[in-house]
Amino acid sequence: MRAHRLLATCLAWSLLAAPAGATGPDDLQRAAANGDLQRVEALLAEGAAIDTQDARGYTALIWAAQQGRLPLVNALLAHHARTDLADANGYTPLLWAAQQGHAAVLTALLAAGARLDAREKHGYSALDWAARMGYLACVQALLARGADPFARPPGGASADELARRSGQPAVVALFAPPTIPIQTMPATRPSTAWSLLGHSAQGRPIPIATLGDGPRTLLLIGTIHGDEPQGEDVIARLLKDLEAKPDLLAGNRLLAVPVANPDGKAKRSRGNARGVDLNRNFPMRWAPSATGRTFGGPFPLSEPESRLLLALIDRERPSLIVSFHADMRCNNYDGPAAATIAREMARRNGYKLLPDIGYPTPGSLGQQAAYGMGIPIVTLEVGHEAPAPLYAKVRDSLMLGLRAGG
Repeated sequence: MRAHRLLATCLAWSLLAAPAGATGPDDLQRAAANGDLQRVEALLAEGAAIDTQDARGYTALIWAAQQGRLPLVNALLAHHARTDLADANGYTPLLWAAQQGHAAVLTALLAAGARLDAREKHGYSALDWAARMGYLACVQALLARGADPFARPPGGASADELARRSGQPAVVALFAPPTIPIQTMPATRPSTAWSLLGHSAQGRPIPIATLGDGPRTLLLIGTIHGDEPQGEDVIARLLKDLEAKPDLLAGNRLLAVPVANPDGKAKRSRGNARGVDLNRNFPMRWAPSATGRTFGGPFPLSEPESRLLLALIDRERPSLIVSFHADMRCNNYDGPAAATIAREMARRNGYKLLPDIGYPTPGSLGQQAAYGMGIPIVTLEVGHEAPAPLYAKVRDSLMLGLRAGG
């Protein structure tokens, strides 16, 4: 683990072999590599260019950060040395401090505005290196500044995965999902039972509502994509409607998960906290995919949110599933079992009927429910209408789904 420090020291000593009286454009870097604070300050007073890079791409600040020389780092930062310059291998001062475990230097660089998202040539960030090496104080400082523990380089591991490899329990514990109190759940109404389905990757609660008790069950799922929150409001209005007029249940049962992806909703992103599209993370017809907007995860059901949804569907075996998305304005269905109900819903909400969304959806919830479990499912792609008009538009089609499921 400490081989990186030894290598850095050897590189520094190679500079010490230069003639004692040598002068030139690398003087400042050489003085920094030698840890000669007095010489560095003298050169700066003489007008030396503080951000000059040597043959390796090292600046004086990179040398100082790599070797953990805090007084020298502070002096260079006081002279406005740039924290974003990288050496030939892509290492910024922050990356070197993280890799070498220099927590005090790392903290000083963060205070000076060093970029958290900088990555060296292999794609690893400062947090990745600190987690991999098991440097507790460095990881704490980076997480406190908002470093993303779930971001990963192409084909590489995320910081939380690297932490587990470090074998340092205290570091691993920093990446454990927090237990977030469930007070964020909607207020309980007498006729609606709220319970906890489970927690997201970042520990946010995923509540589920149960209303009614009958032979058929309609399951509503909202916000499986964090940047498509319309379903949450529709579900809230439908529950209020049914609570006020329980006869509309027609002796049936409603299950509703208003926000299936609370981490994605919190950061307004399609994917969850790990950047995985939950609607591509189910086993049925799952396929490896590149990271990006529709990344299906490293393997099927890699995400806690998709595991919770699949377990719920398998346990409850609903008569019909309606999953909310935006904003293609259509009633999309998977499998012939949902064709009739999707057609009738389309007549009521005015959105077009689409048996095929027009592009591949490997590992989608629709594929899983229809072809993997034989359960009818309609993906209701709503528009961007204001909440009240949107609910008015889809209300009757949802009531139909409640009565006609099965």
